[in-house]
Amino acid sequence: MKLAWLSKKRAKKTAQVALLLAGIAIFTFSLIGLYSIVKERYDIYIVVTGSMHPAIPRGSIVIVEKSTPYMLNNLKIGDMIAYQTMDTVFIHRLIDFQGNGALVLKGDAVPQSEIVTKDRVIGKVVFGVPGGGYVLTLLPLFIFAVVISLGARWG
Repeated sequence: MKLAWLSKKRAKKTAQVALLLAGIAIFTFSLIGLYSIVKERYDIYIVVTGSMHPAIPRGSIVIVEKSTPYMLNNLKIGDMIAYQTMDTVFIHRLIDFQGNGALVLKGDAVPQSEIVTKDRVIGKVVFGVPGGGYVLTLLPLFIFAVVISLGARWG
């Protein structure tokens, strides 16, 4: 009789683990699907410096609308722009336009500005999630820890 009770308990835990793993899988595949749709028009970056603090703190995720001629012609002072220098992407604020069409950009937390030509512009920041980069970076480790923990409790 006691054995039947244990197997019911084990069956319940197995079902709970299976539901949790199915939920994690659905969530993960949903994120992958959403990312593939969004990737056509937007880029996603994790901010690793504090040059735009406090507007965009270190560890944030930013969504950047990819550069198009229309977007470049409709930039406004105060827009946050992603641009590339060598192999590095920077996000700084547009503070002025030069007569030749170049942009003057500056990080909120840095004293110097930089002149950037429009061909180096990746896009314009349209959304940011403070701390989201930390979550995104640690998510696979968290999922792994949950699966290992459940496996240890279940087995």
